[in-house]
Amino acid sequence: MLINHQTILFQIAEIRIEIDVARLLTLKTALIIDLHGNKFARKEISMIKIVAPKMAQKVCDLAI
Repeated sequence: MLINHQTILFQIAEIRIEIDVARLLTLKTALIIDLHGNKFARKEISMIKIVAPKMAQKVCDLAI
């Protein structure tokens, strides 16, 4: 079984960390937008545009 291989467990843990990073960045950005508006969240919105697709691509690559 794949779950018995240390490399697979490491990759799953790495992906979980990246998913949590993207999720927390999204939540932080949503809070900033709610409190201060879009202008103050430009930097965070730009970061999400980079982090989320990268994370999704890595998840898809490892799933295949």
